[in-house]
Amino acid sequence: MPFFEEKVGTVTQPLDEWATRQLLWDTYEPYSIWVIFALIGVGSMFAIIAYNLAVKAADANPKHGLNTRGEFWVRAFLFPIFAAFVVATAIDFSLGLILNTCFFGLMLLVSYIKTPGKPAAETAEVT
Repeated sequence: MPFFEEKVGTVTQPLDEWATRQLLWDTYEPYSIWVIFALIGVGSMFAIIAYNLAVKAADANPKHGLNTRGEFWVRAFLFPIFAAFVVATAIDFSLGLILNTCFFGLMLLVSYIKTPGKPAAETAEVT
């Protein structure tokens, strides 16, 4: 850490190793990233639980909304995700955000492509 000790301290009084570490710790708060990771993990856990409950309900009932109006629900969830990425990209432009925006935008566009086969209402009535 001699590089940081020289750069962070003054000419007459360079910071020692522990003071430099403390300054970096206080300035950048590296521990705060774990709060973000924990929130993402807890949010993902609840989303997976909700998805699992919805899929079990759809399996038990052929006339469930996921079976009869699946395309609607895909678009209903894709649009706000895409919109959030567009706003985030406009606020803080980065390669990662632009790639995610393009990815979710492409998924939203693909969700409007009609596939050949039975309509969802007919397949839901088959037991």
